[in-house]
Amino acid sequence: MEHKKISVGNIPNAIVLSKVDAAERQLRTAIWLWFHDFDPVPIHALAAASVKVLWRLHEKHHTGHRMMFEQIIDLVRPEYRKAWIEHANATENYIKHADKDPFESHKFNPEMTRFTIMDGVRGLHAFNAHYPDECSVFTTWFVAHYPHLLTLDDPAHVNVAKAAKLQAERVTKAEFYAASINAINANKARAGASAHP
Repeated sequence: MEHKKISVGNIPNAIVLSKVDAAERQLRTAIWLWFHDFDPVPIHALAAASVKVLWRLHEKHHTGHRMMFEQIIDLVRPEYRKAWIEHANATENYIKHADKDPFESHKFNPEMTRFTIMDGVRGLHAFNAHYPDECSVFTTWFVAHYPHLLTLDDPAHVNVAKAAKLQAERVTKAEFYAASINAINANKARAGASAHP
């Protein structure tokens, strides 16, 4: 990813960011770390931060897109919503803050991070129609592993899910990521070559 740099005061090469840039960078980094089985705590922190920024961007820009956690909140009875939101945000808040529970420990389920990442991927694409390679690879992996959770009415999506599942069952996550990125880059190279005969 290219960085737009400027000098700000006495800070040379400062990186100029928009909110969506920040959300995308956090999400792409979380995906890369997740595929390579790095520490799940910072992966979750990055993914959750990205989702929160995208949620607010959709809200402030009145896009009409609703993040997955918002849709779930709508299903919770009003009298339980506050408790559910606290529970849903417990890990994110625990790893970011120490004001309320500095001596407490916390149980964290790293398996939930994949759903947070998927929420971010959907939110980023819905906000600016941008679909970075990392997001494409993660979506393919997610569809391969959770086809029963998704509405796959399009036969092409069903076929992609089946093919990805076969590949994903034979390799590690890191190998799946590398093979997918290589395929994406090969397709880009072919497209570039055919555009310039």
